[in-house]
Amino acid sequence: NYVYENKDNGSYYIRFLHNALRLESARWLRRTVIPYKLDILLTFKCHSRCRTCNIWSYYSSNPETSAFELTAEQIINTGKSVRDHTRWINLSGGEVTEREDLFEILHGIIVAAGDHLTMLNINTNGMYPDRIEKIFSGILKLNPKVALDVSISLDGAADIHDHIRGIPSAYNNALASKSILHGLFRNSHRHKVRFQTTISRHNAE
Repeated sequence: NYVYENKDNGSYYIRFLHNALRLESARWLRRTVIPYKLDILLTFKCHSRCRTCNIWSYYSSNPETSAFELTAEQIINTGKSVRDHTRWINLSGGEVTEREDLFEILHGIIVAAGDHLTMLNINTNGMYPDRIEKIFSGILKLNPKVALDVSISLDGAADIHDHIRGIPSAYNNALASKSILHGLFRNSHRHKVRFQTTISRHNAE
């Protein structure tokens, strides 16, 4: 469906499928494979206090480790170094919008590897609608050829989501962020925003 909906950008998706097929064929033949997807964890910082994840507590328990986060330059160089075979880069955390240099990172990856990428996927809890609007409105002014795919965490209706996230305003902020991105992406078939749900004992029923 994703390929079909973005047929105006078909050459990128054909390239993506070709690399996926190449990797899976090599894996089946037990040959050495070169990944076509790269996941980069930008930070352990997170404003949420999720009952399903304790990543937010990592720096408070190990404060010295915050100094070892990759710099924007290192992240961009990583994206550039794999541009010949990677078609999908995923940025996650923690919470990516906790990075004050997130715009610099997105901009740098788009410039360094964007013409080779099929998709740049960003995971967020949507806790900071204002930051999301500022960052992505700026990115769209660059007219990126790579498809932007933003996944916003939403684990249930308002009371369930806020309970899981440990923040009273989490649900409303997630919806506000979704609305902002939907408005920014409304004129593009290339860019997508979606909700992503983590199923746990807190919301399974």
